[in-house]
Amino acid sequence: MKKIILACCVFMFSIVGYSQSDYRKGYVVTMNMDTIHGFINFRGKSFNAQSCHFKKERTSRVIVYTPDQIRSYKFNNGKYYIARELQLNYEKKKVFVEFLVDGLVDLFYYTNFVHDEYYLVENNEGELYKLTNDDKNIYKGSQHYQKSSNKYKGVLKYLFRDAEKTRKDVDHVLLNRKSLVKISKKYHNEVCVPGDVCIDYTETKTQATYSFGLLFGVASTSLSEIKSDENPYVYLEDSDFKSSAYSSFGFYYKRSLPNWNEKMFFESRVMYASFKQSTTNDHSNVNSSPIRDVYQVDAEVSSLGLDLLLKYEFNKSLIKPNVHFGIFGDYYVSKDYKATRTSTFFNSGNLKDRYTYQNTEDIFDAYNAGVILGLGVRNNSLNKQEISLDFTYKFGLGYSNYFNTHTISLNLAYGFIK
Repeated sequence: MKKIILACCVFMFSIVGYSQSDYRKGYVVTMNMDTIHGFINFRGKSFNAQSCHFKKERTSRVIVYTPDQIRSYKFNNGKYYIARELQLNYEKKKVFVEFLVDGLVDLFYYTNFVHDEYYLVENNEGELYKLTNDDKNIYKGSQHYQKSSNKYKGVLKYLFRDAEKTRKDVDHVLLNRKSLVKISKKYHNEVCVPGDVCIDYTETKTQATYSFGLLFGVASTSLSEIKSDENPYVYLEDSDFKSSAYSSFGFYYKRSLPNWNEKMFFESRVMYASFKQSTTNDHSNVNSSPIRDVYQVDAEVSSLGLDLLLKYEFNKSLIKPNVHFGIFGDYYVSKDYKATRTSTFFNSGNLKDRYTYQNTEDIFDAYNAGVILGLGVRNNSLNKQEISLDFTYKFGLGYSNYFNTHTISLNLAYGFIK
């Protein structure tokens, strides 16, 4: 199971790292203060903090700028990054920080691939302060607990010491983008003089989008046996369960993840399906035994499933391909299990007698869970509506102690975008 999950993660992040780029209009400012207009690859905030991928024209070759090579870069009507040297984990490193507010105090943001987040404030003298909120260990007798240091509030009160109203509001400030942008602008407006300009670069940030709708699918599920010496159901050995195609239906909810990557989406699905499975097992040898046992096993199942997916969408104009992976959990609302054994007795190779026994003891669990991989496309040409089609593979681990499930499905979705 761990190997499967690891393979899914490697597959997904390989796609994210090497997939088609999303170049948007913007410009870079060189060390000589020259401004070069062109197109910049819009990636996730962690990637944007490490390098700038720039093209003079859409068909030009890519130039990769590091924070040591340019002063800043900006997307037209979008995010703005400047090169700064920061003290990170006991070492100095030059990175691109996102410029959030340009005022009497400047506010910056930086994050890396392990999601360490830093908010930084710079005053008019060019002094840079890191805002932190580390946990403190408190010991009282035999009791031990942690308490937030709120160190960032002390820094803000010091920087806003000439603005009485703003300084009082610092006690209610949270260490997040929205709250810090708001208090920085409030300080600027309280102490600025005519002509001082405060620019909020976050006002042009990409907002998350939402969509929801109906799902219809066609699927087929097969079982693979888990070989075990402890299997008490001998008649199930070497089973070849087959399932004909069956239909499923449900609904989905999808949300974009612009803070991570504008091409990434989280999607949840709830699906209902009903299917049948059967196998015929012959556990005898007529030539060496006078008894021939044939087992006919039939199962009819109705399931209610929840899928949790991460989707990555490639940058195409109208038809957007995507890849996705995730996890699923199925609950079997109803099950009808029946195992029929037919014993045929021979005498000198001739039929002598035949008996039939039936067993309805259910050997399958009520739940199943596993991982999902898939590919799909989405039509992006409709006004506030979307149609998508995807192919998925599910590997399930919980159908029983003796079988894994393999489900392939083709799903059609129709939904509305908000």
